Amino acid sequence: MLNSTVRINLPLTAGFKDAFPDKNNPDGLIPNNSVVDKGKPGFGLTYSEFRSLRHSIMTIPYLPIIDDKVTEHADFSPFKVAERVTPADVAEYLANAEIQFKKLVVTPEGFWKIIEAAKSLGIEDTLYDDFFCFLDECHCYACDMFREDILTPFKYFWSFKNKAMGSATPYPSSNPKFKELTYYKIEFDQKLGKISLVVDDDPKSALHYVLTHPESYPGNVFIFYNSVTAIGNAIATAGITDVNIYCRDDEKNMINLEEASLYYQSDTNAAQFKKFNFFTCRYNEGWDLRGEPLDTMVLVTDESIPHSIVGINFRGLQAVGRIRLDPEERPNQIIHITNTIEPTTMRTRESIEENVIYSAKKHIADYIKFKTDCREEDMTDILGFGDFVNNVSSVIDAKTIIDYEKIDQIVYKKSFKLQYRSKESIEEAWQNCNYETEIIKFSLKTIKRGRSAAEINREIIEQVELYNSSPRSYEFGKAQRQIKKWKEASPILFEAYHVLGVKTLEELGYNNDKMKAKLIEKSNKNQEARLHILVTERFEIRVYSKKEVKSILQGIYNELGLKKADGSKKTAFADDLDRLGLFKIELVKERTATGTRAEQIKIVKALYSIDNAA
Repeated sequence: MLNSTVRINLPLTAGFKDAFPDKNNPDGLIPNNSVVDKGKPGFGLTYSEFRSLRHSIMTIPYLPIIDDKVTEHADFSPFKVAERVTPADVAEYLANAEIQFKKLVVTPEGFWKIIEAAKSLGIEDTLYDDFFCFLDECHCYACDMFREDILTPFKYFWSFKNKAMGSATPYPSSNPKFKELTYYKIEFDQKLGKISLVVDDDPKSALHYVLTHPESYPGNVFIFYNSVTAIGNAIATAGITDVNIYCRDDEKNMINLEEASLYYQSDTNAAQFKKFNFFTCRYNEGWDLRGEPLDTMVLVTDESIPHSIVGINFRGLQAVGRIRLDPEERPNQIIHITNTIEPTTMRTRESIEENVIYSAKKHIADYIKFKTDCREEDMTDILGFGDFVNNVSSVIDAKTIIDYEKIDQIVYKKSFKLQYRSKESIEEAWQNCNYETEIIKFSLKTIKRGRSAAEINREIIEQVELYNSSPRSYEFGKAQRQIKKWKEASPILFEAYHVLGVKTLEELGYNNDKMKAKLIEKSNKNQEARLHILVTERFEIRVYSKKEVKSILQGIYNELGLKKADGSKKTAFADDLDRLGLFKIELVKERTATGTRAEQIKIVKALYSIDNAA
């Protein structure tokens, strides 16, 4: 809902000063009344404002990021408005005439302290006129809905004469006031990199493979996974010790990490990094990860851990873009390990926004009438209708009006998981972030039991066929182990698959008994030539008793492993010799060794040579 869009095309190696050069500011200057979509993290947007030759209020979402920036730009005397800083402290800084360009750096929740400080000095109007107000990582106002007072800056932002927002992933605000701002979109001539997508039902197992195969990753591995409990479990299960954990330092996190709390770190100095380095969501944006081209970036999201799911085009892109390398360099690999989410709705983000705004306006109108009725009838809002409406509204000059920033939070919460509804939608989301994608398969589909054996057999073979179509796509080894287990559990199925082929299995309906009978038939046919050879070799031109013929044939059958249709050992009969058609045979009655006359088998001549039989 912006008034205009200015597209700026740049080489991937370009920086902020190339997009917004300024003769008085060598690091470039953020344009007034703008939203800057910088296209990638680490572009130099925030850096430029710290070093700009003007008074600035910079709102940055997280204290660790503020600490890094304040230290980096200490020569410009920035002032950190942290939790224990009072409005009086801020006023003292503002009144310091020795600081040429005031640089106030504050979290969203502390913004009010700056306004109160200005009021105490009687310079509130001067603040609005002379200070440039910059909301960095502006997507956080929609994404961090769990932070109770994160929207505080918007009580004052629109009063500043000179203002801007910036992010590599700006959220498309629903507020009509954004029409007052110019949207600058930075576009690059190359892809930001390649994302290897591991979309699997069990992200934990895929992560476990990474942690237990350090030799597969030549440099350090940086893993963004927003669950301290899951991080602790992953470390314990893998049994690794060459690891760091970066998260908020509070008692609850340390308890959830259990023994893995030993690996907690607060300093993101490159010298502290280990082979594996875990980061929770507070480290997804705003800081510079000083890495090497051999390093690997990993984002883990898991439906079974709802708070681990991040919007791909917001926190996802921010996380994998933390690493800082030379402009022409790329990390060894960027991996997103995730599963899909069964959507409760197939709405688009735009349609959800439209519906939420419509519902909010209706509820607000009903609430205004309700308050009037309560006053007239001397009633109170005992059921908390006002608390409900407060989720989508604000009170300005005693009037309840729609709060678009709260609307954005609701829309984001209801829409960002739509990106995870399928492998294709995940891939599309990353491609829309200017990344090339590849699918790296981890495991095959889990076979659900409780159905007929034929249905299970069919699904197993479908999965095996999928694997055989691109075995190199399955890098993590789990698929191969799964196939081995299936082979051990269903040897007849796999023998039929390899001997008979998929087409025959389809014709047999994947029925175990039919596949077994067909295998036996096939096996017996394959032994037929050898049977002919052995029979012509072991019978001579003479007279045999039926018992003798049966015994010789049974020995040959056993040697060849011939079987009946039910899989049992094939039994020889004297008549089988005649049915083979290898000899001219006559039935004669001659005296046996005991002197009795009995019917015997006389081989008159061979009908085939051994060569012919073979």
